[in-house]
Amino acid sequence: DIDLRKNIVIARKVAVVALTDARKVVKIAPNQATSATITTYTKNAKTVAGAATTGATVYVYINGVLDGTATASSSAYSYTAKANLAAADEVKVVAKLAGHVDSSAEVEVAA
Repeated sequence: DIDLRKNIVIARKVAVVALTDARKVVKIAPNQATSATITTYTKNAKTVAGAATTGATVYVYINGVLDGTATASSSAYSYTAKANLAAADEVKVVAKLAGHVDSSAEVEVAA
C-alpha cells in the first residue's frame, strides 16, 4: 500500500529484503525472553540490578556514560557502579544478546 507505506513480502524459498531509507536502520530478529528492567538503584549506593535474559551482556550507563557491564544469570543481573548514585542521576541499561533485538530500561534516581 503505497499511501500507507506498508509492504508485505512473501517468499517461497530464501529471500533477502532490502529496506532502503538512509534515516533508519531495521534489525529483524526475535525479542529477548526477558525484557531488561532496573529494580535496584538507590541514592548513595552503588548497586544497579534488575532483570535481563540469561546470558545477555548488560551495559550500564550513568548520565549517558558507560560505567561498565554485567552478564545476566538466571534472568537477572547485578552491577556495582564505580561511584555512589546521586539524586537525579539517569541510569540506563541495555541488554544485548546475539541474534536478538536489544532490550533497554531507564530510570532517574530519586532525591
